[in-house]
Amino acid sequence: MAAAVAAWLTVLGLLTGDSGPGFDEIVKMFGPALVATLLIGFPVATLVVAFSGRQLARSVETLAITVLLVCVMLLLSAYWIAGSFGILFFGLPSVMAALTYAVLGWFWILRPMRENGNA
Repeated sequence: MAAAVAAWLTVLGLLTGDSGPGFDEIVKMFGPALVATLLIGFPVATLVVAFSGRQLARSVETLAITVLLVCVMLLLSAYWIAGSFGILFFGLPSVMAALTYAVLGWFWILRPMRENGNA
């Protein structure tokens, strides 16, 4: 839910202006943001933790480097698919969702693994 809000607020910030859509259209975009983060972001984050959770729990630097490389790949693939429009309306919301998953994953999953000695 937090990742969907981060992605939705990014699009909200991009679209608000004089000629932007109305409030009703912006509110309707939250549903697709929620579905997209749950169908794409959550399984990817779960697989990353399942396969490399112990390594990521050892140092926050490894997690930061990993998520920043993922963000670069998201932006490059969005640019390849839809050009500069893709970076603004697909890439940036995806980056915000990925950063949210990384921060929440660190505080809720990886740091407790580290403190319990499971890393």
